[in-house]
This record gives sequence, C-alpha cells and structure tokens, in this order.
Amino acid sequence: MTERTDRISNSVSNAARMAASMSTAAAPPLAATAARSVSQLVDALKQASPLEAGDLLRALDAATGSRAQTSALACGGGVPDFPAPPAAPGTGDGSGPHGTATPTYSDRLVATAFFAGAQVFENAGSVNAADHMRHFLGNSGATLEIDPTRMLAEIPGFQSAVDSDFFANIMIAAETRARQEFTGQPMCFTIETPWQNVGADKLDTDLSSNWHYGVGTFSFSQTAQVSVKPGPNGAMEVSIDSQLRVFDRYNWDSGKSVTIAGQTITDEVLGRLHEVGLAQEYDIHGTMEQERNQYAIFD
Repeated sequence: MTERTDRISNSVSNAARMAASMSTAAAPPLAATAARSVSQLVDALKQASPLEAGDLLRALDAATGSRAQTSALACGGGVPDFPAPPAAPGTGDGSGPHGTATPTYSDRLVATAFFAGAQVFENAGSVNAADHMRHFLGNSGATLEIDPTRMLAEIPGFQSAVDSDFFANIMIAAETRARQEFTGQPMCFTIETPWQNVGADKLDTDLSSNWHYGVGTFSFSQTAQVSVKPGPNGAMEVSIDSQLRVFDRYNWDSGKSVTIAGQTITDEVLGRLHEVGLAQEYDIHGTMEQERNQYAIFD
C-alpha cells in the first residue's frame, strides 16, 4: 500500500479497536456494528488503488461532521485530475519526431549560444523564459510544472478571462443543474470547462514579456466540484471547489519567428535542435487551487 493508504488504514484500524472496546453493556448493537463496518473498510482499503485511497483520504480529512462536509464526502473526494490536453493542430505544430537527424558542429554551437542566451534573459528578469529554454535544451522532454498564480498577476487579461469563464461555464451551469435536479437531498457533480487560448503577447511590461517568451499563446481550463444541500428558508446552498489548469506545448512551428533585441529568430532554428536530438520539445502544466465559492439560490 502507499503511504496515504497506510494513513487511512491505520486511522480506521484505531477506530475499529475503539469501537470494539466500547462498553457492550451500554450499547452492544452500536459497538458491534461500528467494529464490523470499520473492519470492512480496512479490508477494502487494502485492495484499493493509490488513486482510490487518495480520494478517500481527502474525503476523510474533510469529514468533521458538518452537513457541507458530509455532502463533500458523498461527492467522491475532490476535484478530478488534470484533464486531457487540447487537441494538437492538424499541421504546423512542432518540429516533428525527435532525434531523427545527425547534429553538426554548427548545431552544437547554436545550442550553446541559446544556453548562454537563457542566462541573459534571467539577468533581465525573464526567469520563466530562461527556465523554459533551459528545460528545452536539457533534452529530457519531461513535462514542466509552472505556477498559474504568477501568470494571473503578470499576464494582462488572463485574470479577466478566467473570471468570465468561471461565471459563464461554472456558476451558471451549476445553478442551472441545481434548479433542474435538486430534490431536497444533498447532491454533488463536477464541471469541466473547455480549453480556451490566451496569448501572453503583451510586451508593455517586463513581467508580461517574460511569459511572452516563456509560453506565448497557451490554454486554460477550470475544473470544479459542486455540492448542493438544503439551506434555511427553502434555499439551496451551493459550494464550489475549483482548480485552474494551464497547458502549453513548448515547441517550434514552421513559419513562425520571434524578434529579440532587434534580431529575428525563426522557429526553424530551434526546431532543428529538436530534430537532431540536442534539445526536446515538451508540455507545460500548471494547476492552482482557487478560493471556495459558497452562496445560496432561492426560487
């Protein structure tokens, strides 16, 4: 079992021992039922996958007895994992297969020059642009994790795009479904918004220039878990836990170029390094927990 599974198993095992040690004279049916139930839970946990165990851990951590947390437990324990990335364009996306050509001495000089250029970017404050170039030249092809919190603060228009998406595709959708399906009993469901493109192409500040050179145009989506429960005066109480997801392909597309310090650099120059196996294109992911939204709906 994983460490997370062990934590749950140990917790419920302790609960089982406590239930078994309850005074049978005071409440024998309750003690027997509790012991039997948690024993069955321990057995189930031992057979659970790490993902199932993790989901249960999140639910148990949240379950402190309130109606809202009981509703969250019924939801299955948290926002879903990172969604499938947006579909790649049919043509013109990336430099093709990796390492299909033999590098030349000139190719190695180009790679060295861009590695040195990354340090220049970092010295100028474009830390992400530098890190992303180094990751490309590192040639692993591994997914790179970034912080959407900084992107929201530093890319003009990104926060407003996220807010608009949340209102239109999560809050309105949640209210619509609640009005259609709520029967007076707690209910839970998830919402995943479609991927949308945002261009980090505003070069009016050093911060936005950092993301322009680091990601360019990227995609974002939001995933939410919604719980609805009965509230006072006939209201429906809605709670939304959501995450912002960011995705980008760090690659080089034929026919594109960028101008840095007055010099135009075509994507083919960097794409060549991918083709000869001196660097490797990769995916960029970012995930950010968002503030819980809670509100009431009245008929």
